Formats: sequence, structure tokens, C-alpha cells
Amino acid sequence: MGYSPMMSAADVRVTPQVGGSLVYSDNLKQADSDRQGSLITTLNAGVGIEANGVDGNALSLKYTLDQLFYSHDGNDNSLYQTLRFDANKALGEGFRLDASASIDNIAAAIDENANADIFTGDTVENKQAELGVSYRSNPLSDSNVTGRVFVTASNYEDDIGNYDGGGAALRFSNGQCERYVLGD
Repeated sequence: MGYSPMMSAADVRVTPQVGGSLVYSDNLKQADSDRQGSLITTLNAGVGIEANGVDGNALSLKYTLDQLFYSHDGNDNSLYQTLRFDANKALGEGFRLDASASIDNIAAAIDENANADIFTGDTVENKQAELGVSYRSNPLSDSNVTGRVFVTASNYEDDIGNYDGGGAALRFSNGQCERYVLGD
């Protein structure tokens, strides 16, 4: 099994992003009484990076910061981050290493009005990461053995739903016939 730490040529794209929006709510907290209106200004900036190597290795990254400003009370101003990261690296002899990570802000109460939670800043930050190793015996043939093992972690800001775990999958294929022995 050969492994070379040398980089090969890659097509790399870097995409900056800047934007903004204005939203007005006449009842920001969705209260039955004592309604509070607010103009919500959102300014965002981010960067996206896509790199695809001639050797099949790939990297994708998108990171964004969103700053929310509320006209009714500056103490409610909020800063959110969003991340998407995926990487895939050939290790040789049919083995590949894959990694992914994400950061999201989700509504605190998805069973109620989730859209309102986003505007009011009632959100929970979620961070997830996964690392896996896969093997494919013969990618150019109809007969193939594919396997993957991985570990994953999910962490919520409020510690509700945190998860650490892993898994494995093993699949045999021959022409159009496939059999999952383990996993999916």
C-alpha cells in the first residue's frame, strides 16, 4: 500500500460572499400582548473554497458569518456562524479517508414556529463532525466489495441531543446484484 504526502495539481476556486437583508416584524416575540416591532438588519460575509485534485482528492469549505441588528434593542443583536466542510483523500490501494464538519444555528423549538425563533435569535448552535475510512476492492469492475467505518460527534449548545458514535457498512456487488451485510 503506497501513500505519498506530495500534493498533485488541483483546480481551486475561492468565492467570497457579502450580503445583507432587511426584515420588519410588527410582533417580534409573537406575544399576545405588549407587541414589539423591530427592523432586523442582517449583514453577512463568507468564503467558499472548492478544490478538486486530478488524483480524485477533493475539499469543499463554506463559512459564513451573519450579524443581526435589531432596531428595538441593541442588546438583542446576534452573531451566527455557518460552516460546511467536506474532504476526501485517496490513501492508495482502494482506501479513502473522508471527513466532514458543520456548524448550524437551528430553531430552539422546532415543534412551534421555527421561523420566528430564527428572527428572534432563539436558536441553538449545533456542531457536527464525522471521520471515516472506506475501501473499494475493484472500482472498475462489476464485482466489488465496499466497506466503510466511521466515527461521528454532534454537539448542541444546550446539550440536548448531543451524540457520539460510529458505525460500519459492508456491501458486496456483482453486476446488478447487491447485498448489504452490515449497515445500511
